[in-house]
This record gives sequence, structure tokens and C-alpha cells, in this order.
Amino acid sequence: MIKFSLLLKIFMAVIERSENPRGPGIKSTVEIAFGSLSRDFSWESENNRTAYYSTMTNEHSLPINTESEMLPETLSLIHERELPSLNIDYSVPYWNSREKFKSLDAITYLGEYTSRHSKELPFTVMPPEEDVKSVIQEIEKSDRRLTVPEMIKIGLDKSNDNIVGASLVLGWATRIGARAADERAYPDEEMKFDPNRIINWEKHIAQFEVFDKEGRMDAAGDNYYFFEHLSGALVFKSIGGLSSKSFDRFLSHGTDVMRIVRKYIANRPILTPHHEASVLGRNLGLAIAEELQIGKK
Repeated sequence: MIKFSLLLKIFMAVIERSENPRGPGIKSTVEIAFGSLSRDFSWESENNRTAYYSTMTNEHSLPINTESEMLPETLSLIHERELPSLNIDYSVPYWNSREKFKSLDAITYLGEYTSRHSKELPFTVMPPEEDVKSVIQEIEKSDRRLTVPEMIKIGLDKSNDNIVGASLVLGWATRIGARAADERAYPDEEMKFDPNRIINWEKHIAQFEVFDKEGRMDAAGDNYYFFEHLSGALVFKSIGGLSSKSFDRFLSHGTDVMRIVRKYIANRPILTPHHEASVLGRNLGLAIAEELQIGKK
């Protein structure tokens, strides 16, 4: 499984038709992949890890993200905002129409926190810092837990109703809030999270249904896994071609690969499996892509 994940990264780097000169190249993508397997790899600080553990619970707090409600509510939002009628080229970032999304950038963004390596940043999938910061602040202002459709609405507000862009803004925002490990990508002081802010972040986002035997819920971790899988599915659908099909297959096994790597290679097990959130994120991304014909126009 581990060898397969590395080989797939290398394979997709090779088939990439045009590299982004400001983003990760084949060599750095491979180096990031191998570097994160080292036992000496710095995953997170002990203080932050303690904060992550403190937010986990076995008790639900309403509202909760459920499969039965998430899809219809999101599709309702899409039609309420008339997204199917918008003339949007989803293969380009909403913040820079002069360049297209790059597969290597998407792989680097999905594969590792930017503060965990010193390689090139994945520029084509990095929304403006002000947009990501604004979404973080909007979520932190909420006096209750926000569900996925409510968060997507915030993302759409910041991305000019571009659903692919909204998913990326939310992917970065929820990962920063949950794990505080993307300071290289977004160094603004107002976006830095200490352990106390990490603990408080969890109070603003809804939990996901969990069906594993331990039943532990990690709202912060589940939300960023969800939005990573949602944005991954949408970005690769928008890129199209062989790389998107290959990565979509890999994305469906991404959480299992990470669990094995963290436990048996890095000796740093993940806190919770994030299985349900990851599956729901990818499936919702595919459903949205189908609804808006992303990658087919």
C-alpha cells in the first residue's frame, strides 16, 4: 500500500503535461513523499498534539453532519445561488485566470502540511491569504457549530460563487484551524493557531457521524479531512485527463494509506480514522462536479 502511494505520486508527476514553474516539480514532489515517511519527520509539537487530544469526544453535539442531510442541503444551496447558470471555467483559480490548476500542486497540497517541508509551495491551489483568513474569522465568529453546507456558503461568498475555489479556501482554512501547520503558505500573524485557539476552533464546527468501534469524534480533524477530499475531487475533476482519473482512484484510499504510514512507518498514529468524513467529502465533491458538469464542458 505504501509503495503504491509513492509510485502513484511519481507516476502522476511524470504524466503531468506542463509543470508550474513557481510550484512543485517532479523532484520536489518525490522528495516530499519520501521525506514524510521518515521516523525523524516532524509531525507536530507535543503541545499541539495535547490540544488535539483534548477536543476528542465520544458524545455528539448538535447540529451534526449526516450523510442524509449533507447532499440535499448542498445541492439546494447550489441551485439557490444559481451556480449551474454561471459561466465559470473551473480549470483555473478564481483568483488568477491566467494559469490553470496543476496536478503536482494539488498532490503537494493534499499530501503534506506546508510547514512540514521546505520545498516549493503549491501556488495554483493556494487561494489569496485574505480570503482564507476571512473564512477562518467568519467561522470563529459563529456562536454555534457550523455544518458543511453552512461552511460551503461562507466559502462561496469569498470565492465569487466558484465552488472549486470555495472548497480550496475551506480546505486550507479548516486545516489551519485544526492542525496549525501551514504557516509557510499563510504566514499572516492573525492566522497562527496556538493550542488554546486550536481547542476553541473545535467549538465552531459540526461533528461528523462516526461508526467505528471506538466512536471517537474529532470535529476539527474530520472537517479538514472532509474539505481536503472535497477539494481534491473537485480540482481533479476540473483538470480532467489521465491524472485526474488516477488520483481520484487513489483519493478513495488516501485515508487508509495515511493511517498505515503514520502508524507503522512514522510511529506517529493519527488520532482518529477520519473515514466517514473523508468518504463523504470525496462523494460530495463528485456529486457537485456531476451537478455542475465540471470537467465536461
